[in-house]
Amino acid sequence: MLEQFESTSGPLSERVETVRSELLDYAPNTHSTGFAVRAAPVFDSKDGIVTAVAIILPASKFTNPPSDVLV
Repeated sequence: MLEQFESTSGPLSERVETVRSELLDYAPNTHSTGFAVRAAPVFDSKDGIVTAVAIILPASKFTNPPSDVLV
């Protein structure tokens, strides 16, 4: 399913490439003010992103980049 995005250009494909290289994504105040999401991709055997593991907390609890203790 994600292949359709990987073959295109633009903001979404750029974000996918950033997530692939950093193995982490951060989205503060995206859907609700005061909340932030930190997510990490899960890859399949062919190096495709198949899902993600995410944590949602108050934005004040996250720093970007994350502290070394959390990574």
